Amino acid sequence: MTVGSCVTPRSNLTCLGMLAILLGTVSVPIQGQQRRNLALEDFYRFENVASPVISPDGRMIAFVRTTIFENHNRTHSEVWLVPSDGSEDPIRITSPSFTASGPQWSADGQLLAFSSNRRVAGPDGELNNTIWFLRMDSPAGEDGC
Repeated sequence: MTVGSCVTPRSNLTCLGMLAILLGTVSVPIQGQQRRNLALEDFYRFENVASPVISPDGRMIAFVRTTIFENHNRTHSEVWLVPSDGSEDPIRITSPSFTASGPQWSADGQLLAFSSNRRVAGPDGELNNTIWFLRMDSPAGEDGC
C-alpha cells in the first residue's frame, strides 16, 4: 500500500497508522558507523510487521509482529496494538508463549479476535483451539502482558 493510494478519510487514517508502525521499526545508521554487506546472520534480526487492522472508532491499530528464533529455526508471531496517531509505543497484547496472528476487530470494537493454536483442557480431553478473543474495553493484553 502506498500513501498515494489512500482516498477516503478512514483509509488515510489507516495509512498514517501504518506509517507510524513502520517508522517505529526503521533503524537509521549511526553517524560514523561502518557500512557492510548484508550477512546471513542478519536474517535472524529481521522483524516483520503485517496484517494491520484499524479499530472501528479509528483510534487503535492491531497488527502482527513476526520475529525469527535462530536456535529453534522457526518464526514467532504476536499481536501488537498501537494508537493510530502514534502517540504511544506499540504494546504486545498476546502471550509470548504462543504464536498468534490474524487479528480482527468486532463491529463494536469491544473484542479483538485472533488465531492461535493452543491446547486447552476440555471435558473430553485436550482440545486444540484456534480462535481467541481479547476484551478491548481496557486493553492490557493476555495476563496483563
